[in-house]
Amino acid sequence: MERVVKKFVDSKARELILAVDDFTKDQEVRNILAHESFGTNQIRRLVELAEQAACIEELEEFIKYKETKHDGWEKTVNNNSIAQLLLEQIKNIKKMARESGIQEQDRLTRKLVARFCGYLYWKVSSF
Repeated sequence: MERVVKKFVDSKARELILAVDDFTKDQEVRNILAHESFGTNQIRRLVELAEQAACIEELEEFIKYKETKHDGWEKTVNNNSIAQLLLEQIKNIKKMARESGIQEQDRLTRKLVARFCGYLYWKVSSF
């Protein structure tokens, strides 16, 4: 089953990269993500958590928690916090995983989110 998950995640690389491009197209989002109060360390932590979490809800709760800490996650763009925007991306990724037909939904979703966050890390590192 691991091969099936990996193959599916690999097949979605372009779509995930485009999702990162879309997520970061707004200059306000780019400014928040590149700011030292947010920065690449926060995104790298998301990658690690997505890979280690017992379930995707654990990662979602972490993002909600970080939003309350006032260290960049609460900053808003068009009335949505960065945390809310990231949770929306996870929602889209969950849908992608559901549509795959692969039974290990949570594991697949975590792998897809980890890949998305990895691409986001690369993107923010280039700002």
